[in-house]
Amino acid sequence: RGGEQAGISSAEPFSTTRRMEFGLAATRLGYSTQVITSNGYTQPNVQNVPSPPPLYYGSASIAYVGDNSYSAFTNPIQGSRYRLEVSPIVGSLTYTSLLADYRKYFFMRPLTFAVRGMHYGRYGGSAEDSLHLYPLYLGEETLIRGYGFGSILNNDCAANPTLNCPAFQRLFGSRFALASAELRIPVFGVPEYGLINFPYLPLTVAPFFDAGEAWSSSRPASFSTDINQLNKSSIVMSAGLSARINLLGYAIFEAYAAHPFQRPGRGWVYGLQLAPGW
Repeated sequence: RGGEQAGISSAEPFSTTRRMEFGLAATRLGYSTQVITSNGYTQPNVQNVPSPPPLYYGSASIAYVGDNSYSAFTNPIQGSRYRLEVSPIVGSLTYTSLLADYRKYFFMRPLTFAVRGMHYGRYGGSAEDSLHLYPLYLGEETLIRGYGFGSILNNDCAANPTLNCPAFQRLFGSRFALASAELRIPVFGVPEYGLINFPYLPLTVAPFFDAGEAWSSSRPASFSTDINQLNKSSIVMSAGLSARINLLGYAIFEAYAAHPFQRPGRGWVYGLQLAPGW
């Protein structure tokens, strides 16, 4: 699958911390399908087969954005951030995506208590077109830690294969909502911000709690933690400890240990990602 896109964007600032953003884009998405067969002994046979017709659609976006936060070495520590965005798409695909994202940072020198609430969803006729759109995955490590795609194993699914496993499927949907909280502790830093004066490898340790739910029209939201409900979604939660390191000012790595409460077969899940704190 490949495509081309052309677009324009602009912004209208209201102040140094608030602005409106606008965008327009036109997209062509084409498909090419090949079937490769081989018996393991001869040269593979490559055959081009008919592909779905290309998709043509236009998109627009309007967003109200605010940011009066202050950041330290690995994450924001004071102020707030928010983004409210509406993005309609028309053409071969027709739906509207909605985003509401709010983050608040309470600075208690030198600690920071951070909270986040987010909703993202696709609404409209093509919102759940499984042929052309990938479903949203709540288990992304930047959303809810402890439910990463690669960490789901067969023992999470009992006798069921992974792709039909409720523990796996409950993380997919056309919409999701989540909430997170962290207590950010600057272990290594500078005298003005850090428990230990060691500016060469700034380190922040943060106990955290993540919770969220993904749902779709065929599997509506229940806002319940009961993972045994039939044909309904459920809330998933995790808690653990995160450590973020600023590597020479070029990249921020996060290592974490998370206990996912809605995975009865797993105790702790460990992960590493290249991402600053939200």
